[in-house]
Amino acid sequence: MRLEKMNPTATKYVCLNSQIDLRNVLNIYSFDLNEKLRLNANGINAKDHHDESISSLLLKETRPLDLRKLNLWFSYLVQIQGENLYRYKGVLNIEGKDKRYIFQGVHMLFAGEEKGNWREEDTRISELVFIGKNLNKEKLTRQFRRCISEKIFKSKP
Repeated sequence: MRLEKMNPTATKYVCLNSQIDLRNVLNIYSFDLNEKLRLNANGINAKDHHDESISSLLLKETRPLDLRKLNLWFSYLVQIQGENLYRYKGVLNIEGKDKRYIFQGVHMLFAGEEKGNWREEDTRISELVFIGKNLNKEKLTRQFRRCISEKIFKSKP
């Protein structure tokens, strides 16, 4: 069984409708670092259940972003790929805002808020990190870049 591979020392209980005596699972002080180290020495380690399809991705952009476009993109992204987006978060430089925009989410739930002013000496850079399954770096990068504020392009001669 998959659970046995992940934790071969776990006690297993047969339950009906998730009913269990809580004394069996709460305050049992079952974590023993020495036991965990012994198990790793015997060949049980993270490589045994590493999934190559799970990865992380960092997106960076120095130009200001359009908040409306970002919200539309994320609404679309979580509809299409939300199940595979395990965690994402970032600090974003939103066009016309003096505050950092802090953004985070898990699967299909995401939220953002302005928090903390950009200082004069700060480099206003947007950084967004994804952890998920089957992340398409090229596609996500392309979609992220579409969120760059158009005012930047219109102001150029």
